[in-house]
Amino acid sequence: MAYALKLKFASVLVAAGVLVSSSSLVMAASDRTTNIVKKGAVGAGIGAAAGALSGETSILKGAVVGAGAGAAVGATQNSRTFEGRPLARRVVSGAAIGAGTNIVRGKGVVKGAVVGGAAGGAYHWIKNRIRD
Repeated sequence: MAYALKLKFASVLVAAGVLVSSSSLVMAASDRTTNIVKKGAVGAGIGAAAGALSGETSILKGAVVGAGAGAAVGATQNSRTFEGRPLARRVVSGAAIGAGTNIVRGKGVVKGAVVGGAAGGAYHWIKNRIRD
């Protein structure tokens, strides 16, 4: 039991090392591309940590799905299409995160995207109401 916990902790540290090294590799790219790659790296680290700590999936699958969801969020945040549309940006980002979460859990991807998109929309609505 203690060995398994040490192994999971070591994998989280490796994922954190990947985050640091990958963010330094993309410094020469454009700002938009750099942000997308950084979000993907952060997603990979979070996915690997979730896979290591939760036991719901493997570390590798968590990292791959996390990288995809993170890159999707980075792409929507840096998209010129969503520049003046914060509600749409948050709904699409939430849908990407929800779909990625349900892929890792082995549940329905569409349901995860719908719930994530609704959460993104709710976040936008609450954030705007608190400001008012």
